[in-house]
Amino acid sequence: MTVGGIHIDEYIASVFANLTASDTCADGSCTSCFDILQTYPSSEDGVYTIDPDGANNGYDPFYAYCDMDNGGWTLLARLVWHAVGAV
Repeated sequence: MTVGGIHIDEYIASVFANLTASDTCADGSCTSCFDILQTYPSSEDGVYTIDPDGANNGYDPFYAYCDMDNGGWTLLARLVWHAVGAV
């Protein structure tokens, strides 16, 4: 599988190679990447602080990678597929 002509594993590795969290919503005031993009339309792809249940409410904010070029998607997990051969 490829993303922009790059194998998905290489793409994900490049995304996480030099992670630095943005100061945007550092206080946990944004609930999602989409929320950040709606509030700050010039936001770029990167790591942001999000708090899905709202600031000072329930769970603590956490860092998430946001894909802003494609509409504010949040990367939550990475799946790795391994081929299994018969013996």
